[in-house]
Amino acid sequence: MRTEIELNNGWRFAKIYNLGISENDAVTPEFDDCSWEKICLPHTFNATDSVTSSYYK
Repeated sequence: MRTEIELNNGWRFAKIYNLGISENDAVTPEFDDCSWEKICLPHTFNATDSVTSSYYK
């Protein structure tokens, strides 16, 4: 029997180069990501870059 698992919802994203944490910290369940943007997949992090004054490079 085939099992389907929904992976599109429940993701968070932060467009920051250096968070002062390691990648290993960010993947733990205890990590506080409540300030990160809630997103659904698929997600394009730079969809609005060309229309804002704070262009992310």
